[in-house]
Amino acid sequence: MAKKVVSTKIGAAWFKFTENGKQYLSIKLDESIQPLTITPDKYLVLWEIPQDDTTTDKSPHYSVHIAKTIEE
Repeated sequence: MAKKVVSTKIGAAWFKFTENGKQYLSIKLDESIQPLTITPDKYLVLWEIPQDDTTTDKSPHYSVHIAKTIEE
């Protein structure tokens, strides 16, 4: 059997800065998936969005997905 990764987009993430100038990642999850349960067979994936694909300075830096490996 072959293994395949399936994923679903569940949100977006942006780089932000604290008042002290430290960078952190702010993640916004879609309301439709909450509450979100991560189990041993699922994992979160952050896919970087190329700067060429962003429309404004406020566009997200990452697309957040939940993924699972399945056997076909």
